[in-house]
Amino acid sequence: EEHVSSMVLSSKTVGGLAVCAVISLVFLVRRQNQFSLESLGDRSNTRSSAALSQLSEAKWLAKEKGLKFSREDDLAKSYLPRAQPIDEVLGDLASPDFEIKEGEYQLKLDEKKDRDEAKLYRTKAHILRMASANDVEIAHHELNEVEGLDKHLQRISRVARAKRAIFRKDTLRTLHLRRWADNLRAEANGVQSRAAGLQRKVGALRRDAELNKQAAEKDEDQEDAVQESLTTSLVRRELSERSLQRARSR
Repeated sequence: EEHVSSMVLSSKTVGGLAVCAVISLVFLVRRQNQFSLESLGDRSNTRSSAALSQLSEAKWLAKEKGLKFSREDDLAKSYLPRAQPIDEVLGDLASPDFEIKEGEYQLKLDEKKDRDEAKLYRTKAHILRMASANDVEIAHHELNEVEGLDKHLQRISRVARAKRAIFRKDTLRTLHLRRWADNLRAEANGVQSRAAGLQRKVGALRRDAELNKQAAEKDEDQEDAVQESLTTSLVRRELSERSLQRARSR
């Protein structure tokens, strides 16, 4: 929009320059009416040079706006005033009907000026129309480029939103997996602590079994000693009984 507004301002500036050029052209044409018939040849040459300057200005304006004429020579010939030969002018001055011809020539000259001025106006208007059409075409082209960039940005924003959604899902999945891993680590720590407790219990049971084994061995030794002493006492008793029986038998 800023570029279009700048293009509109530039077209307005060109229009103002064209209006100034037309006003200067009208001023030059009106000044030409103040000359006498003695300088008709010089005046026609002056008008030709003024028209050439206006044509060069029109070409410059067209060149500034990037316009091209396919037939610039035909365009120049279409509104350049025709310079009257000096012989014809001197012949008209020497003729007896000079006053009548002077009025007719003045009318023809005024008509020619009006036609030339109208052609210049039409040429200026044509150049301005072409310039404005060119500006509008450039503005449409740049507007299409801006719309294309807008569509491209919309596609990029859609892709970015999709990627953000994917990243959000991945983040949630990562957080879930992290919580799951934390739970697994907590469970593993609990299992390790329970395993350590069980290992301590197993060690205590092993120590108790070793103590029980040692106590059983001591009990077996004591039982063997008691059995041996009992056997010894029984043998002694039997021997004493036999000795008593032998004594009785005697």
